[in-house]
Amino acid sequence: MQEPYNPNLREAVALIAELLVVIICGAIPMLVVTYATAPFVTYIHLKLPFYARRSKEDLMKFVNKVPMSTEIDLTTIGQFGWPHVYRMPLAELKKAKYALSAANLERVLPSSALKPNRSWWKSSLPTKFYVRNEPVGRRGPSAWQKVWAQLESV
Repeated sequence: MQEPYNPNLREAVALIAELLVVIICGAIPMLVVTYATAPFVTYIHLKLPFYARRSKEDLMKFVNKVPMSTEIDLTTIGQFGWPHVYRMPLAELKKAKYALSAANLERVLPSSALKPNRSWWKSSLPTKFYVRNEPVGRRGPSAWQKVWAQLESV
């Protein structure tokens, strides 16, 4: 015996297929942007010695010849809006230019840290970052512009 024709059933199957196509097509741009761009640095924190915290003049003296062993924290915003903090010495950071990537700062890891023991579900440590280097506001050059000028190019 032949089942009766049900137009609603055919429309439901077509709607599910259409929904899957929309979800897949919506995910493609997000995946391309995630792959092509570097993490955007939102905050930069230098670990300053006590004498560099006393006044702005002392800070500028320190950053004019900042030691490469000074630790820096780069805070990035992840794909879903969660902040990630990466701590490293300045010696591991180099200026970089990439043709197909929005990255201008690269972390050059020592060979012992290339394959850290991380859980399988954690992503690898990022080595490319994007840092906006234009001064913000009218206060003149900040400490970061002076540190940026001292970083070596890759």
